[in-house]
Amino acid sequence: MPHAYFVEASGLTEVSRHTSLDWLDSLRQNLRQTATRVRDDPRYATRTAQVDRIADHLEAALHRCLQPDREDATLVIGHGDVVGPNFLFAYENDRPVDCKMVDWSHAALSYSTADLGCFLYMGLDQSTRAGRWDELLDRYCGSLSRTFPSATVPTRATLEKGIRERGLYFGVVAMFYKPYLMARHDLGEQIPVDVSPTRILEIGDTYYPEEKVAILKDMIDRDIIGIRETVQIV
Repeated sequence: MPHAYFVEASGLTEVSRHTSLDWLDSLRQNLRQTATRVRDDPRYATRTAQVDRIADHLEAALHRCLQPDREDATLVIGHGDVVGPNFLFAYENDRPVDCKMVDWSHAALSYSTADLGCFLYMGLDQSTRAGRWDELLDRYCGSLSRTFPSATVPTRATLEKGIRERGLYFGVVAMFYKPYLMARHDLGEQIPVDVSPTRILEIGDTYYPEEKVAILKDMIDRDIIGIRETVQIV
């Protein structure tokens, strides 16, 4: 997973870093290519002007998204890889009654909005995201309040703000990695598991380029790409 190249999980460090230029270059290339495809839609032709600028300074932009702020109410020990295979469900009468998360190898001091954003964009298709976004966030907040009744938990407004401010990270990762995972799911052994960043990019472009476009459009529509905040650092 590219997450390992962004967050130093060992020791739960607070400092994010990028240790692979191959990954970073592939993420940058994918972001630019996706923005070009989005601009083909007249509704978005003038709404992606800052994406190329962000791509030029992507390493600094991702650092900004991941750098923990000790005063932030959403700062937690984050999982870092909230995707389908890492959920284990218990069933009764063919209905899920419990869920546990596995594979905490990417855990680090992070933000609950990072894991939440990863789930919203890596774990949901565009139809579900569009139709149930508000419901999912409301249920998330309600579940936190019930589970930790004596604790101060993030409000819906706090979560929305965090997603907007740090959305660039999980959006870039989802645009790059999700189409590859979809191809592996659909085609099985035809798609290799251990491949280079360049090959992941090629596989995603071959089988599911429209998924990348859908993610970027959704983030632009919701104003959670982090463009306005991110360009202030470059």
